Amino acid sequence: MAKKSVKTERSARAEIAAKQRAYLRDTFKELGITASGAASALGLSASTFTRFLKLPDASEKMLSTRTMTQVEQLRQVNSDSSMPTTAQAAWGAVHEEAVRVILEGKSGEQLARVLAALIGDRIGIEPWQLHTRALELEGFMPGDIVLVDQNASPRPGDAVYATVEEHRGRSEPIMRLFQHAGPVNVLVARTMDPKAPPALVVDRDRVVIRGVLLPHRLSGKLAA
Repeated sequence: MAKKSVKTERSARAEIAAKQRAYLRDTFKELGITASGAASALGLSASTFTRFLKLPDASEKMLSTRTMTQVEQLRQVNSDSSMPTTAQAAWGAVHEEAVRVILEGKSGEQLARVLAALIGDRIGIEPWQLHTRALELEGFMPGDIVLVDQNASPRPGDAVYATVEEHRGRSEPIMRLFQHAGPVNVLVARTMDPKAPPALVVDRDRVVIRGVLLPHRLSGKLAA
């Protein structure tokens, strides 16, 4: 089971990385700039995009969320087209509410030490970085690094990590508040966003709770 989980996680990262490369190629073509020119415009190393674009489709190496956000902003500012392209639509599909934190590089070493101190000898704890406002009224903000206890049983009022199965069997990670609503359990957003997502019934088939968020919140700068 563990090997299958690792394989699935690697496949997911490779899929996201492939979509990042498709989005970059589409963006640079639309804006009429080179990969190195785009990097220069964003204040990045000239090889940031050129090296990434040469990676094979099976590569798990991804660009950071911060870098991809910079590319999106560059595109929005300079694009003459208001219609999304195929690559834009594909990239939009992987704007997940949260992503598993991968510990690598010097910042990863620093974050690993902090997480080790917080987790102690407990098992089944995973770090995730939030990209959603769904729990902002509970104090969890976009960019925060949170700890998910996969072995905890949720109680009403707990913030939880769950997955929702979408088309083609893809499961999307979500962060919600767990509540009772009559005879059923539901997941609700706690946000001031007027476009808040609707409540979801926990059916243990399409909507499955995977863990409970611990109260710890770390700055996203630690994973940058």
